[in-house]
Amino acid sequence: MTEKRLQYLFLKDYNYLPYYKRLEKIKSVLQTNVRQKKKVILDKLAKRYDEHLDRALNIQNDEKRRTTVVNLMDTKDERLEEIGNSVKTAVKNYIGKINRNSLIGYYKKRLFTDFECFREYSEGFTNEQALAIGHF
Repeated sequence: MTEKRLQYLFLKDYNYLPYYKRLEKIKSVLQTNVRQKKKVILDKLAKRYDEHLDRALNIQNDEKRRTTVVNLMDTKDERLEEIGNSVKTAVKNYIGKINRNSLIGYYKKRLFTDFECFREYSEGFTNEQALAIGHF
């Protein structure tokens, strides 16, 4: 899923929902997407390891062949398990990085600390009045 698709979901498709509900909806969409792609990723990885194993079986030196095959089989199992486990927490970690500050606190901070922003959204105030309110 691309960044543009996520932005579209957040700003257009789910704009009828409050902020936190949008995040939860996007989280469920991402989890579904990751679950679908997990099998494809694990299959590709297993296929690559199998190809390497086939090549390793053609090694002439018996000792080198044996150590290479054992190493590949061990790392294949470890890697598949590692990726399978990391996929489970990937969406949770991604969504967890999103700032969940209070929206009211954000607007108060943004409007009353940024004079230009306050002037833009406060109609009917003169520059002096807006500046006085901003310093209040």
